[in-house]
Amino acid sequence: VVLAVMVAVAMAFLAAVIRNLRRSSGQLEQLVEVQTGELRRSEALYHAMLDGLPLSIFRKDRNSRLTLGNDAFLKDMARPPEELYGKSDHDLFPKDLADKYRADDQRVMANGEEFHDIEEHLDSDGKRRFVEVMKTPVRDHDGKVIGTQCAYWDVTKRVKAEESLKESEGRYRYLANALPQ
Repeated sequence: VVLAVMVAVAMAFLAAVIRNLRRSSGQLEQLVEVQTGELRRSEALYHAMLDGLPLSIFRKDRNSRLTLGNDAFLKDMARPPEELYGKSDHDLFPKDLADKYRADDQRVMANGEEFHDIEEHLDSDGKRRFVEVMKTPVRDHDGKVIGTQCAYWDVTKRVKAEESLKESEGRYRYLANALPQ
């Protein structure tokens, strides 16, 4: 009789534990669903912001493989994301340029500091193009560097205007020095 009572009490206790676990599981599922929805909304806002910027932005992992690009970057590359994501600079650019990009990435990841430069390129028509580039490290939630992100924008007009100004100043100095007084 005592054993039967103990078994009945244990069964009632287990039933109560199971009910509590089911209730807790349901609450956790609801919480996960809410959090997942918030994460999706946040990610959508992030992508909308990136895509709305007037500069090209992309992100690469530690192996310099492309993981993200905004609309301006994809337009500039003239390729859909599925042809770009997972590719390295060596898959997308001539070797000398890819080597430079890889070295820049390695330096940014090694020292954790921003890289800023103006680079000259030839576009598909063979015209000189200048872009201002800013690369920064990407860190995970623990602060560990997991890749690089880059923003760049066309500064060709500005660079050409500066070159014209230097030429004009040179001519002015030449003329000024050629005057007798």
